[in-house]
Amino acid sequence: MASRSKIAKRGAPEQEDAAELKLGDEFNDVGCLLNAEVQYLLARTSNGGPTVNDSAVYRKTWEHVQSYSSGTVEQTLTDVQNIRSILDRTEGLFKPFEIAQIGNLAPGSAEEAKALIPSLNRVDDEILQSILDELKVLRSYKGRA
Repeated sequence: MASRSKIAKRGAPEQEDAAELKLGDEFNDVGCLLNAEVQYLLARTSNGGPTVNDSAVYRKTWEHVQSYSSGTVEQTLTDVQNIRSILDRTEGLFKPFEIAQIGNLAPGSAEEAKALIPSLNRVDDEILQSILDELKVLRSYKGRA
């Protein structure tokens, strides 16, 4: 995400820059979802919830998350819980945006992770690689199950 300027309430320009986790006011103090969590919420909406299935945004979002789905919604949510468990053990090392990006993009190396998620440049390569290796083992185990 490239830097862009936005006029703040007090008139001073506010710089948005994902590399520095400056995502704008609308992203302050909110959680970030992994694709599987979005899939789960959309599935619940279509099963007895308010009917929004006919909107173009709903259909495109559903198609997007389905393209990354690797099993049932329930199994995918278990996978998300395991991913979040691994990333949450780092005691605040990662911000919610970074957790969602790591979970969705599944980088294989610290170098790849930092190229895809520039805000991770502040994290030591060895620590990041160790966490990514643990996630890789989780994904490979899931593939055998």
